[in-house]
Amino acid sequence: MRVLINLISLLLLLVPRTDVTIAWDPLTEGAAGYKVRYGRAPGTYVTEEYTGNGGVPEFTFWGLYPGTYYCVVLGYWIDNSSGSPVYVDGDPSDEIHFTVEAADVIELPAPAAFRAVQ
Repeated sequence: MRVLINLISLLLLLVPRTDVTIAWDPLTEGAAGYKVRYGRAPGTYVTEEYTGNGGVPEFTFWGLYPGTYYCVVLGYWIDNSSGSPVYVDGDPSDEIHFTVEAADVIELPAPAAFRAVQ
C-alpha cells in the first residue's frame, strides 16, 4: 500500500502547475488591503489569502493544479477605534471562476508489477 501511495505522491509532484494572476478595480473607499477566498466548487471557499501588497488590486495564485477554481475578492479596513487594530471585512465581490488546463503532463512508464509493502 505504501508503494502505491508513494507513486501517487510522485505523480502529483510531476503534474505541471500553473500561476494565474487576477486583477480588479480598486475600491473607492481606500481599503487597507484585499483578501481572496477561493476553492474548487462554486460558493465553497476553503482558502483565504491576503494579497500582501496593501491596496494594490491584484493577486497571483501560485502553483495551481489543473481544474476549475472559484473565487471572490473583498476589501478590508483596519479599525483602530478600540485601541488595538481590528480587521473589518467589506462585502465580497461577485464570484468569478477560471480553469487551469492540463499542459505537458509528464507520463511515467508503468512499473512491471506492484507489491504491497507491509
